[in-house]
Amino acid sequence: MRLYVREERIKKEGSPYYSIILPVLAANGNAQYSIEKSTELVGADRFAPLDWMEIGNNDSVNIEVEWSGLKMITFAGTIREISGKWYDQFRIINLSATTATTLGAIRIACRRQPITLDRIARKLNL
Repeated sequence: MRLYVREERIKKEGSPYYSIILPVLAANGNAQYSIEKSTELVGADRFAPLDWMEIGNNDSVNIEVEWSGLKMITFAGTIREISGKWYDQFRIINLSATTATTLGAIRIACRRQPITLDRIARKLNL
């Protein structure tokens, strides 16, 4: 019974926001994050898999986010959002062949979204 109540609460409220400040990535370097094992995402494993991510790239280099076999480029100076795609691990790749990323210039926020009436209606295909 306790598990059922917890699952219902997650559906209604979602999870808290988990934030990552990307470290310096060398040219063509990458950083791998796992929801279950990452020290930056402590506590997120209780809500895995997550389904929302916002990438704020305030750097001068383009990066690529790779998750669940999907890829998305986040250009320098932009904010991109991933919504409705389940993931339990992801990788950030520096696409520049000559320039490293700047510490603190790229921020990532992750969470599990609550189920809203809009999301339920989209699944029903009325």
